[in-house]
Amino acid sequence: SNVAGTDECSAILTVREPPSFVLKPESQKVLPRSTVQFKSVLKGTPPFTIKWLKDNKELVTGDKCLIGMEESTCFIDLYSVDVSETGEYTCQVSNSVGTISCTALLVVKEP
Repeated sequence: SNVAGTDECSAILTVREPPSFVLKPESQKVLPRSTVQFKSVLKGTPPFTIKWLKDNKELVTGDKCLIGMEESTCFIDLYSVDVSETGEYTCQVSNSVGTISCTALLVVKEP
């Protein structure tokens, strides 16, 4: 304010946080025909885009797997795994300010 009058303005500041892992998926060794779940717990500013990859190839929900997200936990369920599903599984998470990934190993081994 001054002798000519008063003026004011306001603004809203939004801080966006890149994704980060609170909990990373753990490597697993299982028997054939097992059901396997890899999960990650995230923090950051939603919405998140989640991708799961096996040996760097993107997986999609279908007969053999289910990809999902519940609150801050993303997961992949693999059904009735066989030896061919042994490999590296990567969780890739993106939002408007960043992308992160982490990898776990699955070993499917005959008894």
